[in-house]
Amino acid sequence: MIPGNQKNGKQMPTPETRIKVVAQLKKVLIATCVLMAVAGYWSSVWAVEPPDIEEIGVIGSARIYKKNVAAARNQAIAGGLMSAVDAVVMKFLPKDTIVKEFKAINDVLFDSANEFIQDYKVLGEAVAGKKYRIIIQVSVMSGKLRDRFTNAGIVVTETTLPTVLFLLAEQKIEDVFPRYWWGEDPMFIPAVVETVISAEFEEKQFEIITHGVILSGDVGDVSERSIDLSNQQAAEIGNYMEAEVVIVGKAWADRIPNTMGGDVNSYKGYVQIRAIRTDTGEVLADMDNTFVATNSDDTKGGQDAIEGAAALAGSELASKVMENWKKAVQSVEKLELRVEGTKNLGNFVTFRRAIRDIDGVKSIKLTEIMADEAALEVYFEGPAKAFAKAIMLKPFGTFGIHISEVAQGQIKVKIISN
Repeated sequence: MIPGNQKNGKQMPTPETRIKVVAQLKKVLIATCVLMAVAGYWSSVWAVEPPDIEEIGVIGSARIYKKNVAAARNQAIAGGLMSAVDAVVMKFLPKDTIVKEFKAINDVLFDSANEFIQDYKVLGEAVAGKKYRIIIQVSVMSGKLRDRFTNAGIVVTETTLPTVLFLLAEQKIEDVFPRYWWGEDPMFIPAVVETVISAEFEEKQFEIITHGVILSGDVGDVSERSIDLSNQQAAEIGNYMEAEVVIVGKAWADRIPNTMGGDVNSYKGYVQIRAIRTDTGEVLADMDNTFVATNSDDTKGGQDAIEGAAALAGSELASKVMENWKKAVQSVEKLELRVEGTKNLGNFVTFRRAIRDIDGVKSIKLTEIMADEAALEVYFEGPAKAFAKAIMLKPFGTFGIHISEVAQGQIKVKIISN
C-alpha cells in the first residue's frame, strides 16, 4: 500500500507521491507531443502533394444586352476562365501537337474547362460602352490538365532526342585496310560516311558526341573490338561515352567495270549501318544503301560513291531513329529509385518534390523505408537513363546527389549534404 493520509476511509497520496505522479504525467505528455509531431512530419513527407498550379492573368469581355450588366459580368468571367485554360495548354503543348491533335484537345476541354480551375480573383473591371471588361487572376490545375491529356493519348511534352555516338568504319578506294577509331590500332581520321550522316542528325537537332581514341581496357578486351562490332560491344562503348544511341556500321567503295571513253570510270559505294539503344541494346533502325558515281580519278570517284550512299542512308536513318525513339520514351516505364542519405528528412522531402516536377513523371510511390535509405517506385515516360539525366539537371540548393548506378528499370542515388 502506498503510504499516505486517510480521508473518508480512503488512502490519500502523500505530497511526495503527488510530485512523482505529476512528473510521470509530464513525461507521458512530452512523449505524446513528440510522437504527434513526428507523425505529422512524416505524414507531410509522404502525403500526396497538391496538383501543379499555374497562375494566369487574363482579360475577359462580354457584350451587355438589354442593360443586363450582371449577366455580361458572368459571361466575361466565364470567357476569361476559358482563356486561362487555353493559355496554359498553349504553354506546355508543342505547336505541332496542338495542330495535329486539335480535335482531341477540343474534346477534352469541351464543356469541362471549369474542372481545371482551382480558383480565381477579380483584379479589376470596367464598362466601356456596351462592353463589360474584367481582369482576373486564375489558378489553373496544370497537373490535372496534363493527366487528362495523357489519358486521352495526347503527348504533352516535347521528346528530348538522344545523344548519338558514331562507330562507323570506312575503306576508301585507296585504303589497304578499313579505318576505324575504336580498335587496337586506331586511325583517328574523319570518315566521309560519318561526316555526311552526322550532318543529317544535326539538322534534326540530335546531340552528337565528339569521339576520340578509347584507351586499351576501358571497354572490354581491346583485341576483340574489330571493324564488325556486335550490338552488345557497340552499346558498351556507347555507355562509356555517355551516348544514348550508337550508329554502328561500315562503308566502302569499289571500282566497277563500267567505263566511258578512255578515262571515266564507275565506282559503287556501300553503306551498312544500324542504330542501337545503349540501355537496352534494341536496334532502332538499320539501313543498307548503295550509290554509283563516275569520275576520272579513283580517289574522288570512290569518295563520291560513299558520300552518295551515306546521303541516301543518313536522312532516312535519322528520321527512323527519331520516330522510334519517341515511341520508346513515350511509353510509361516503371522504375525503382533507391535513395541513400534519407536520414535528413528535409533533404529527402526536397528531393522527392523536385523529381516529382520532372517532365514525364506520372507518379511516385514510397515502397520501402529504412534508417538511412528508401525505395521509390516511379512511373516515367522514358528509360532509366533519361530519368537519371533529368535528375542531374535539378538544382537542390542545400545538398547534392551522386548517381552510382543506372540500369534498365533501376537507379541508385545518394543524397549528399553540403
